[in-house]
Amino acid sequence: VDTVAPTAPTIADVTADNVINGAEQTTSLSGTAEANASVSVSLGGLTKAVTADADGAWSYTLTADDVTAMGEGDESITITATDAAGNTSATTTKAITVDTVAPTAPTIADVTADNVINGAEQTKSLSGTAEANSSVSLSLGGLTKALTADADGAWSYTLTADDVTAMGEGDESITITATDAAGNTSATTTKAISVDTVAPTAPTIADVTADNVINGAEQTTSLSGTAEANASVSVSLGGLTKAVTADADGAWSYTLTADDVTAMGEGDESITITATDAAGNTSATTTKAISVDTIAPTIVSIEADAANQQITLTYSDALDVNTIDISAFNVTTGNTSNDVLS
Repeated sequence: VDTVAPTAPTIADVTADNVINGAEQTTSLSGTAEANASVSVSLGGLTKAVTADADGAWSYTLTADDVTAMGEGDESITITATDAAGNTSATTTKAITVDTVAPTAPTIADVTADNVINGAEQTKSLSGTAEANSSVSLSLGGLTKALTADADGAWSYTLTADDVTAMGEGDESITITATDAAGNTSATTTKAISVDTVAPTAPTIADVTADNVINGAEQTTSLSGTAEANASVSVSLGGLTKAVTADADGAWSYTLTADDVTAMGEGDESITITATDAAGNTSATTTKAISVDTIAPTIVSIEADAANQQITLTYSDALDVNTIDISAFNVTTGNTSNDVLS
């Protein structure tokens, strides 16, 4: 006679968190029961018959069909043990959850306006969206950064100079995945970017005139020089800034106007230029020292020496003796006009 039911069997934790995710659909259920007892495992409306071994251990390996039968969300697994005499134990229940649905692929917003990281943007913040509270894995330059999306699904990461160095100059890809609380991982999202942190070589300015002095006749002379090919060149003079573009060979030019010269004023002046490449990196500044002298000299005094028959003219500026046309001078006395010969 055997009228004693077996002790209620046990079920071990199904997974570490008792949540079955997409990668755990063939996990093994296990536990203990009376030695050699028949164990009935019920899940998702299905019943699985297994047998405990001589030590009372039992196990059952789930299939994808079992998980589909249970469906997503909360679920219970129940087991009973029946001994050789046909006595059945009390039922044991294990509460579990099924979550096999991977999060939607996360997003990455544009890294910069043009998705090119320049020298001034090396600490730019990356950002995007993912499943709320999911773990976000961000990969760049061989490095992986672990982040967490907030309750609204927003995530962000601030780049460091070391990150940019790891990516190196040129084309690069940033990839991210999101993993939910159950351990399901999304598809990978990729953002193609470029890194260009190298500033252009300082541009050049050719001599503005033969002597770098702008005279009255040279007020519309052209400034010119070289810069990185296709760079934006900023020319500063007299408090004004002029924007020009270098051509494919790196040549740039700007034609002065009388207003530019007026803004510079008479006397010593500096013209400065910088070049900015397509990524937004700006070169060191190049400076050209010039002078502006657009006022013609005037006679400030005339002195006559009758004894030596000599007339002395004093001018407001020193004259260039190499450019004075002596024949243009004449002296009129009474009704007689005399050319100045020397």
